[in-house]
Amino acid sequence: MASRIVQIDSTHTPGPWRTGDMFQTVFGPPNGQPAPYVVAQRIRNRADARLIAAAPALLEALEKMLGDFSTYGDLETEAKKARAAVALARGS
Repeated sequence: MASRIVQIDSTHTPGPWRTGDMFQTVFGPPNGQPAPYVVAQRIRNRADARLIAAAPALLEALEKMLGDFSTYGDLETEAKKARAAVALARGS
């Protein structure tokens, strides 16, 4: 049985996201509201919280990098962004 890739067109809460509440909650930007939007909560460990909070940066860096692969652009700049996003996810 062949696997099938299903593409879902959805928008996510724009970044940057950040951790809070002792790494148990991930917040999006306040976007003009008095309190920031809660992206995820009841997270059980810091590594998961950091990875979730880094998701917008990881997505942006990888989409840009993949786009540059098709045009053979300067990938070093995009590789730096990708490395920074990975460091954000790892908490380093």
